[in-house]
Amino acid sequence: MSFVHLHLHTEFSLLDGACRIKKLVERVKEMGQEAVAITDHGCMYGVIDFYRACKAAGVKPIIGCEVYVAPRGRGDKDPAKDKRPYHLVLLCKNNTGYQNLAWLVSRGFTEGFYFKPRIDRELIPGHTEGLICLSACLAGEVPRALTVGEYEKAREAATWYRDQFGAENYFIEVQNHGIEDQVRILPQLVYYISAYCDLLNAKEIKLGQPVNFCVPTGNFGNILACYYAKRMGLPVGKLICASNRNDVLTDFIRTGIYDRNRPFHTTMSPSMDILISSNLERLLFDMSGGKDELVREYMEQLAQTGRYEVTPGMKRRMQEVFYGGFCGEEETASSIAMLYRYGYLIDTHTAVAAKVLTDYRKKSGDRTPAIFVSTASPYKFCDSVLSSIGQVPVENSVERIAQMVDITGVAAPVRLAGLKGKEIRFRDVTGMELMEEKVLSFLE
Repeated sequence: MSFVHLHLHTEFSLLDGACRIKKLVERVKEMGQEAVAITDHGCMYGVIDFYRACKAAGVKPIIGCEVYVAPRGRGDKDPAKDKRPYHLVLLCKNNTGYQNLAWLVSRGFTEGFYFKPRIDRELIPGHTEGLICLSACLAGEVPRALTVGEYEKAREAATWYRDQFGAENYFIEVQNHGIEDQVRILPQLVYYISAYCDLLNAKEIKLGQPVNFCVPTGNFGNILACYYAKRMGLPVGKLICASNRNDVLTDFIRTGIYDRNRPFHTTMSPSMDILISSNLERLLFDMSGGKDELVREYMEQLAQTGRYEVTPGMKRRMQEVFYGGFCGEEETASSIAMLYRYGYLIDTHTAVAAKVLTDYRKKSGDRTPAIFVSTASPYKFCDSVLSSIGQVPVENSVERIAQMVDITGVAAPVRLAGLKGKEIRFRDVTGMELMEEKVLSFLE
């Protein structure tokens, strides 16, 4: 089966969609797609024209609608609370589904219209047979809760819709249109879920069995995504935060004190060479129970004094979920060498995670199945990786890529391998004291 577009608006999504049905179907056919859905906003005005055009072109039509769901009830009409309904995508599996969808959409107009035709949770039970439900775009109930940090609300909504439509008929949509909230939350969250599913498919674990994740961490966004996945219901045991010699996060998790007033180390894992960790404030917001004023106070203290200390309760909650550990340069190199002997080539950041995970298991005795997260290609750090496995890197950094391929037999990423023979475009080197001036010059 080729790609099938299951969330698509036509000209009948008034003031929103721009696809003319005839041209849409022609384009679908031209691209070799065998099926396509129609999911106009709140209405089914276009489904007959869409069905006929698809049938004439030999394309399978999938009838659907992106319905509006009232935040409270379809009878509530307070502009301060009810003007922004949630979105929810419903797709028909069969004729029964079509009849249920038509019933729901009709009730949206006759019983729930307020700015837009709205259904609500009261109408859905009893009218789910033959329908597939998707969580929709950022305006969906689950994504909207996630974007403001209301993870229990997101889980409740997802669970409710799953229970109504059946686990085999409810799906979380993943979109990436370059919108900040899509990019921030969904891609990183999904690959933790995917990694868990990989273990399931390999029969390494049973469904519902907890798994620990060890994440090499400088900025906090990556491991935060795993925390979000845990809050949404992924069976995550311990989240192990792995740092290099810049161990500010290790100390923070251990003591509850964030203190950037310490030496800064330049290491072979440069993406972790950080003393002010971004995205950590999002965790603080959740650990504090949503006390934004308290988090703002912490950030002001960090800016003014370089340190802050969280409450004992926040520290306790953090330690229930997270463990922090770090390793030095020699340990990082040894980790690369050890795993290479087992036939696995890793980068410097992944090596930090591998070492910290090993240390955690020895110290805690925790034998929960674990995944250490690989966040970069070893070919981005050829000099350090080659030195770690006992080789002498050649002088030219591009030539090191071919050298490592020859020695290890591991293929380099296509774009990195393609650097050979390319013209060098950037040669400027700017000292720290001139950095501001250099950035401003780019803007002139």
